[in-house]
Amino acid sequence: MKRRDFVEHLIEDLSPVRAAEPTTSTIAVWVSLAWLIAGTLVLATGPLRDGAIATLATSPRYTLEFILAVLGGLTAVLAGLELGVPGESRISRLAVPPVLLFGGWIAIVVYGVGDPAIETGLLGRRPYCDVQTILFAFPALGIGLFALRRRALFLRNTTGALLGLAAASVPAAWMQLACLYDPQHALTHHLAPIGLVGVVGGLATRWLRPRY
Repeated sequence: MKRRDFVEHLIEDLSPVRAAEPTTSTIAVWVSLAWLIAGTLVLATGPLRDGAIATLATSPRYTLEFILAVLGGLTAVLAGLELGVPGESRISRLAVPPVLLFGGWIAIVVYGVGDPAIETGLLGRRPYCDVQTILFAFPALGIGLFALRRRALFLRNTTGALLGLAAASVPAAWMQLACLYDPQHALTHHLAPIGLVGVVGGLATRWLRPRY
């Protein structure tokens, strides 16, 4: 068989496919929906803690905790989606920002155990806030996994884990405004669930069948 005939034979059954949506627009949609859905669920199950928003303007360290949470989730979803695009992207370059930001968030909360950024107490206490953090993350995780279906899944587990971390960081950040403020409580009930959802995201990609 001639080379030309061989090549034509290989491609004759191929059909055009739609390219994956641009990463920037996908992230914009994901961020909007993730924060809207998680916020709606949080507010539907109880109000924000009295004075939580005002405290963002008066306590720089408390504000920094919130900013690190937001940026950690943003860079994690960016890394997760970028790993689903063929190219020269390296996991080390993509993973460094979320690792540093989440690490900074954890570090500043740990520091707050001995020196809280604001007054601690039971004001705003939510029963089962850890369970809510996990459950409220699943819509954003589902949206992220759906976006991966038109991407080439390189490093499946890592990609899913990053999307899980990003998804859980959103309700965790909301809980910092809605639930009681206590650094030790935040570590065990708001931040720890992020890791669990990250594991779920990593496992979920094993059953994800991309649509190219």
